[in-house]
Amino acid sequence: MAKHVTIRDISSALLRLGFKGPEARNGHIVFQHPATGTLVVLPKRGGNILAQARLAAVRLSIIGRNVATASEFDAALGASHARVA
Repeated sequence: MAKHVTIRDISSALLRLGFKGPEARNGHIVFQHPATGTLVVLPKRGGNILAQARLAAVRLSIIGRNVATASEFDAALGASHARVA
């Protein structure tokens, strides 16, 4: 995983993985994966760096719910992160 990941980076990665959204709810950004129903909720702060614990939780949720493999998630995040950097 990349060291510094922004909300925009993870949002782009989620869209690459087939999530729909974003939808704003109570100061948060919500993404939903249509095939699995998996929800990812992020704080609504566009360019801020995402906490490592939250990034790890999102990654584990996506892998655990069979949305993507670890390598697919890392590739989607890497493509988003490289594009922004």
